[in-house]
Amino acid sequence: MDTRSRKADKFFAKPLRLFSVFTAAVLSTVSVFCLGAAIELGGVAENNPNYYETYEYRKELMDTYEQLCIISACYLANTDEDMVYTGNKNVLSDFFNYMDYNGYKYKKTEDGIVPVSDLFNYYVSFDKGSVSAGEYMIGDVLTTDEETTAEETVETFTESGSDAQDIAFITNITDSDILSNTDQKQRVKLMEGRYGSYLLRQNNTITSDMVSSSTVHYYSYVTPIDGKVDIFGESNVSESYPGNFLPIGCWYSDNYGRYIYYFGNNGAIQFYTYPQNTQNGRTARNGYVESAIVSDEYYSEHDANVVYFDGDVGYAEYRLEELDDYQAYKGEDSGITVFISPKTDKFVQAQAVHLKNYESYSTYRTVCKLCALLALAVLIYLSIASIYAGIAEGVGENGIKIPPEIHFASVFFSIMIMAVGISTRYSSEISGASRTYVVFFTVVLLVSTFLGVYSGHRLLLTAAARKLFSSMVMPGLVKRWVNRYRQSALGIHMRERRLRMTLSERMARKIITNLAAFGIAVTAILLVMAGGLHDELGALICVLMAAVFLICEIKNLIAVLQLGKLSRRIRALRNGEAFDENVSENSDIYPEIQALGTVDERIKTSVEEQLRSERMKIELVANVSHDLKTPLTSIISYIDLLKKCDLDDEARAYVTVLDNKSQKLKSIVADVFSLAKATSGIDVSLERLDLVMLFNQSIADMDDKLSSCGKTIKVTVSEQSAFVMADGPKMYRVFQNIIDNAVKYSLEGSRIFLDVYRKDGRIFFTSRNVSSYPIDFTAGEIVERFVRGDKSRTDGGSGLGLSIAKSFTEACGGEFSIELDGDMFKAIVSMDIEENDDKETEENTEKDPV
Repeated sequence: MDTRSRKADKFFAKPLRLFSVFTAAVLSTVSVFCLGAAIELGGVAENNPNYYETYEYRKELMDTYEQLCIISACYLANTDEDMVYTGNKNVLSDFFNYMDYNGYKYKKTEDGIVPVSDLFNYYVSFDKGSVSAGEYMIGDVLTTDEETTAEETVETFTESGSDAQDIAFITNITDSDILSNTDQKQRVKLMEGRYGSYLLRQNNTITSDMVSSSTVHYYSYVTPIDGKVDIFGESNVSESYPGNFLPIGCWYSDNYGRYIYYFGNNGAIQFYTYPQNTQNGRTARNGYVESAIVSDEYYSEHDANVVYFDGDVGYAEYRLEELDDYQAYKGEDSGITVFISPKTDKFVQAQAVHLKNYESYSTYRTVCKLCALLALAVLIYLSIASIYAGIAEGVGENGIKIPPEIHFASVFFSIMIMAVGISTRYSSEISGASRTYVVFFTVVLLVSTFLGVYSGHRLLLTAAARKLFSSMVMPGLVKRWVNRYRQSALGIHMRERRLRMTLSERMARKIITNLAAFGIAVTAILLVMAGGLHDELGALICVLMAAVFLICEIKNLIAVLQLGKLSRRIRALRNGEAFDENVSENSDIYPEIQALGTVDERIKTSVEEQLRSERMKIELVANVSHDLKTPLTSIISYIDLLKKCDLDDEARAYVTVLDNKSQKLKSIVADVFSLAKATSGIDVSLERLDLVMLFNQSIADMDDKLSSCGKTIKVTVSEQSAFVMADGPKMYRVFQNIIDNAVKYSLEGSRIFLDVYRKDGRIFFTSRNVSSYPIDFTAGEIVERFVRGDKSRTDGGSGLGLSIAKSFTEACGGEFSIELDGDMFKAIVSMDIEENDDKETEENTEKDPV
């Protein structure tokens, strides 16, 4: 073990760890540098060595094709023999706006508009002879005095006939053989033979000398059908074409002065006959008309985009295509011829630049992967070494001790610099970044990465030594600030105010805060959409409000989850159990828990005071009863002596009265003394006894009294035996008191029902009788001490019989209750049956042969 330990110490020694920190920093810097360059070059190289397959080339080709098709359909189709535009000037103005907006280069020459393309040779023409009168432009178009009408344009076309001059074309090809040839077909054949990788649109077909790629693209556009346009229906068509070809597309116009073109562009390109400042121009550009809602049927039959009300009048906005008078005219595009071929020298140059970028991209990517793997391996070694050193050696930091918070900040700063480094453009050929800038940022990246890796190493070492949290500075500062705040006047005031608030008020305040945060966020979004607030400020407000919303929701969720503790506290208070769960002072249920704790303490104090008072009363009664016994015994003894003396009749009558009263007083004192002892829990000896047998014995002992009472006694015993844990003499006294009470206070000549039965594992004894006097007391009052049901009687009992029966029953672990129903009086005694012992007794009885 010692040899292995020494080897591990050498393998994870401090110099090796520091060297690993430096190595990981260098490898990470190189990896980040190469990753940023690879991302930059990857956007240009597109991970493809062939330039003609890149997005850049395809976009340039598609843009050139789109503008040439629109030039043919919109411009060349409306020129005269001298290439002078004779169509609608508003359409021409929109055409120039389209060219300028998309950044397409063009020149205005004597021969018309000539597009400028650095990459492609092109030829575009329009065969006017393919268009019949009234087929191309729309008639009956109202124009201003400065506009050329549609009728004039159509007339110009029809006068030209069908010779070679019917074809208007524009090209940047300078080959004299091609330009001098007056035959359109011969021109196209010459271009096909002399230029390679071409794309040719002619007679609504696309041809090329290239082989169709296996990739299929789709282009969706809208075309009129029978003069109508169903944008979301059958008018929406999808055209499929090979990935290295181009779509055909179409164009059409309508009776609202719109010219709509689909030639590979993503959305519809529209030119307008009417100026923008006229009603017709606004309607055409908006694409809808406004109409009052005449009836529900009209509204349901027409597709309204927007419905709004101005007072009591409802208005709806309907798309032009949905109107009954809408008419669309499919444009004639069979006369369009477009030839596009890359310029050899330009294409070769572009391909060379692209290939260079692709090779650089591949190199950077390979170096990035290699350095990243090496850096990962070094970081894994460094992590293991840091953990081992922390466990074996401890922190071991001499000199200035840097808090872990500084190390965390260093790691975060390093990650941020690396993120910036990934997005930094290093290639001066593409981004124009200077060499000084690249060197400076690389040095900054290296230093920050070294500090970040070293800080990570120190954090792992400190954590392994189990001193990470103890060496932090911020927890102590925060705790100190929190304590100062709590001891301040403001903290005390806020804490007292919080304690005065109920749980519902605190949760309602958080809900109101959530609603306010949501309202502020929605307002900020609306202001951003309306342009009244900067996007960055709106985003910041939304993030802050989202944080407030989230914090309040988390607090409410925690409060809801902690309601279980509140329920358990209430249950513990109800059952008289201890509650030892900890509740934080910051918890929303803390005031309620404290209030319940206060209530619990007050209840306990009150109960203790009542018990103390009750014990004092019982002790007083017991002491008084005991003190009365001695003189009372003497009195009774002297009365007995007087009874033996020779007295006249009057004196003997007095002695008889004294004897009766003294015996009654003796009985009362004995009852009070017995009640006091039973209530205090003393003089109670529990034993296992048969309660049914005890009841039968009580009935037998009271047989003479029951026979001479003048009432009918009905005894029903449904159990042969029932063993309980009780004090025999006291339960015997319970039966005597209840039966004696029924005999004394039942209606003369009525029946008294005495029942013993078993129910739910308990043995019950009930006594039922009809009272001889109106029952004007409650079940609780009659079992109070010295309370008699018939208050008008001065003779009879002392009012302690039922109270003694109740106290004795409860002292033996049973239950005693009184039920009143009119003049029906019912006393109930119940006790738990000793089931196991009872079953064992029965089993032993069955086994006994006797």
